[in-house]
Amino acid sequence: MTSTDSRRSVADRIAEHWKHGELVYPHDSTGTAFWPPSDYTPVNGEDSQWSTSAGHGTVYAATKQYSRTHPPKHFALVELDEGFRMLGLLTGDVDLDDLIGSRVATTFSPPDEYSGSRHPIFELLSEDHQR
Repeated sequence: MTSTDSRRSVADRIAEHWKHGELVYPHDSTGTAFWPPSDYTPVNGEDSQWSTSAGHGTVYAATKQYSRTHPPKHFALVELDEGFRMLGLLTGDVDLDDLIGSRVATTFSPPDEYSGSRHPIFELLSEDHQR
């Protein structure tokens, strides 16, 4: 993100990157990443710097959401390789009993038909691509 982006909210700027399939994250001047995103770092309040994540990470925690009208969905708290954690929908052959520590890659949802917005989805990598 550039300084010309500062007139828009953080959420709007991130959503714009997500529309293009880019997982951006904030970090401080030492490279320490953080989430949730902000224009200012949580430790000392300096201006955040922004980078694009490679989108690979490890499942830190996971849960299943049940619905009366839809199939259950799996959600995971993923620690991205850049050092920040993010919650998102998890896809793939999900077994909650053996999920912690599994490797995932970030993909993005199809664009919403009305707004065009997209959101990150974590996809379990096959054992061939683990670690």
